[in-house]
Amino acid sequence: MKIKLLNSFSLNMLKSEKTSILCSAVSREYFLKLRDAGLLESYIGHQDLANILGVPFNRATVNLSNEKIIVAQYRGERLPEGTTVLPQNSKIEFFELILTEI
Repeated sequence: MKIKLLNSFSLNMLKSEKTSILCSAVSREYFLKLRDAGLLESYIGHQDLANILGVPFNRATVNLSNEKIIVAQYRGERLPEGTTVLPQNSKIEFFELILTEI
């Protein structure tokens, strides 16, 4: 089963309101290892961020339950349209969330 890659996370994505969420920061290297091994299923809903991350653009709705996800959180000014590199003074932070219905 592939790990879902998201560019944001909302409680609206949870199938059950009784879900435990464990969140940990992970490294870019960890993300790249998962990506390069083909273990990620992209739900990156922003085309320019998908370009930067080297993953497919996919603006699909997700429903999450009892799984691990990776969130690629962009921090910075709005991305210029068509960009393939991070603008100066911006960054992407990666988080692993483990979701467990209780």
